[in-house]
Amino acid sequence: MRPYRNEYTMLDVPPLVQRFVFPLVVGLGMLLGKYRKYREAPAPHRD
Repeated sequence: MRPYRNEYTMLDVPPLVQRFVFPLVVGLGMLLGKYRKYREAPAPHRD
């Protein structure tokens, strides 16, 4: 969801978790190679 953060907002998740925990989880996922299958995903829509 990171590249699409301008299109989607998760209001149920506290801002502290969105700001600190989510980036840690994403970084760990990148280190483990969990995002390779999304390399060729379409670019996010910009207004």
